[in-house]
Amino acid sequence: MTNNTHVDETTILQTTTQFKKILVATDFSPCSNGALEYALAIARVSGASLQLMHVIGSVEGDAWSPLRYIPETHATGETPDTLVQEFLDKEMNRVDTTGLTTDTVRLHGNPARMLVRYAVDEGMDLIVLGTFGRSGLQRMVIGSTALKVIQNAPCSVIAVNADWIASKGDLKNFKIDRILVPVDLSDFSRGLIRAAGDLAEAYSADVDVIHVVESLPYLNALAGIMTAGDLVPTLSKRAATDIREIWNEYGTDSITPKMVVKEGHSAGSVVDYARETDADMIVISPHGRSGASRFLLGSTTERVVRTAHNPVLVYRQIKRDG
Repeated sequence: MTNNTHVDETTILQTTTQFKKILVATDFSPCSNGALEYALAIARVSGASLQLMHVIGSVEGDAWSPLRYIPETHATGETPDTLVQEFLDKEMNRVDTTGLTTDTVRLHGNPARMLVRYAVDEGMDLIVLGTFGRSGLQRMVIGSTALKVIQNAPCSVIAVNADWIASKGDLKNFKIDRILVPVDLSDFSRGLIRAAGDLAEAYSADVDVIHVVESLPYLNALAGIMTAGDLVPTLSKRAATDIREIWNEYGTDSITPKMVVKEGHSAGSVVDYARETDADMIVISPHGRSGASRFLLGSTTERVVRTAHNPVLVYRQIKRDG
């Protein structure tokens, strides 16, 4: 197995996926409502506290604001805190928070910047947000609030797709039953495998671990040594062995994952497989083989986040206490 970066094994073994502080962003759209239900499903298992946040910007700058056409708010261009608080309270009263510690937060400013800053200041473990929100677009676009948060957050982020939410209908009794983990066999795959094992054990979920052998032109260049028809199966077999070795070392003994190796385009193959298997969560790393601290535009992670129908967890490691 070829690794272009190094990750200390002690760091992997001292990380946890026990999300104890969850921040949910809302713009009061049906998509955000579904994201809250998804976050609650996680909080009920992990015992996490949950905060629901809305960032107040200029009403004039948000044509979809539910408060835009209230006369006094339209005249001033500001959304009154009291009205936003009413929306937040109504949303929290709508859902079942029995046994959970919950709170609401309202801030003023740029939504992406304030979400990230608050997550840093309050030591959040996880941010959950809906994608597509009030934009009316059919997919999350580059430059959107969601993508900016995912790129810059200090913690893990889950993006929940509006179309997926609509397809599920009522999420009140939702639970995570199937987790998909794409790995590129770099050092970062080890931490991702550990995270997937922890999550699967916590939620009693099945796990699929997928690696995609890229269909690239350079394979044809090796035809003089080995035909592409021979090379791809050889690479696939090697990848399956590597995945099994990584899981045996860093995965969870109580979980037996399904190992999947496909040929094709990495992001497209992951997105298609997730939809085919109705995965409840795609767990992906912001790091690639380059080891960049946050994923880059055009990277496999960015393309999966932007195009996936299923919820995507962009996982960043949490250091265990002690």
